[in-house]
Amino acid sequence: MNERIKELARRAGAHIGTRNLMSNPPQQVETVELWDDQIEKFAELVVDECCAKLLEMHERTNGSHNYYGHALIELKRHFRK
Repeated sequence: MNERIKELARRAGAHIGTRNLMSNPPQQVETVELWDDQIEKFAELVVDECCAKLLEMHERTNGSHNYYGHALIELKRHFRK
């Protein structure tokens, strides 16, 4: 699993561990456990991270691409309903 995703999940309060699968041959898989209230926090963290990336892209272009500013506003509006 992507390390950044795991970090955001931890910040939301998730428990990250491993679980043994009863497969042939046996395998270990990484698990992420989130409660209902943690799922919403995790989603907010992901949206905030996306918005920060858009803002960074917007600033890198010296604001010459209005698309990034518009996308940032729309993304936040969409997930803050």
